[in-house]
Amino acid sequence: MLWMISALLLSSLLRVVHRLTGRSEWSQALRLGGRQLARRRQAGLGQLLAFSVTFFAMAMIVLVRGDLLSTWQDQLPENTPNYFAINIQPSERDPFEAAVSPRVETQSTLYPMVRGRVIAINDQSPRDAVPPDARGDNSLRRELNLTWQSEVPEGNEVVAGEWFSPAQLGRDANGEQGTESEGWMSAVDATQQAAPVPISMEDGLAERLGLSVGDEMTFSVGSDEITTQITSLRSLNWDSFQPNFFVIFPPGVLEQFGHSYITAFHLPEAEQGLIRELITDFPGVSLLNVDAIFRPGAGCTRSGYPCG
Repeated sequence: MLWMISALLLSSLLRVVHRLTGRSEWSQALRLGGRQLARRRQAGLGQLLAFSVTFFAMAMIVLVRGDLLSTWQDQLPENTPNYFAINIQPSERDPFEAAVSPRVETQSTLYPMVRGRVIAINDQSPRDAVPPDARGDNSLRRELNLTWQSEVPEGNEVVAGEWFSPAQLGRDANGEQGTESEGWMSAVDATQQAAPVPISMEDGLAERLGLSVGDEMTFSVGSDEITTQITSLRSLNWDSFQPNFFVIFPPGVLEQFGHSYITAFHLPEAEQGLIRELITDFPGVSLLNVDAIFRPGAGCTRSGYPCG
């Protein structure tokens, strides 16, 4: 029914175009184009209908997208982080936190971050070890962002296995920090490690790769290879706008490698001047404005310049 109505309207439009193209004030190009459409009415009708449907679909996508984003934004908790700070160097960690903490309403932990690539799973090549439909998974084709934590991060929940034990964290029976030679708190010589390093993996990634607690993975970090064993799986709240990691190590393993820090914070409107100060004082830090997702014209600031 809708198609028939559209066809009648477009047919009427073609007749109007045919009459108007006879007027001398129209340009020659418009007159020729209008007459061609009028002569080949069936073909012109189909083309106009196709263009109309396309423009209608594009308009609906824009309207629905805006409505969905508005609904989702309304459901976000108050003071959800609206900025990410990336590439904070170890020497900048404390000064950066001192500059940001007093002026923001909420701030996540400053997470250390190291890049590593999966090179083996259970002593097999990754492609041979995972199900056929997971062989193209992005986690196997690129480096992953790895971190280390002694406690389960906010927004994470252990759903299988157990979090790192006190012994694995270099703590004694009373929970006190032991000597640097105990547990994994000492720097690991990855080429001579006696046992696999315990790691915690995001449950969605483990499911895609067909992995479970007890499986082993070998990572290439820097020029070293580190063999690990999955000792826990975590569920994550990906809508929290907090830094999230697929793989978490215990402290004492990755510190020896070059690393940087990442954090997220909610900056109130009255304190937006802080961004200019951070750009000046920490030119190597990348600041990502989360509002770019919702508001045109916002974006990512790197050393004071917008990045697309």
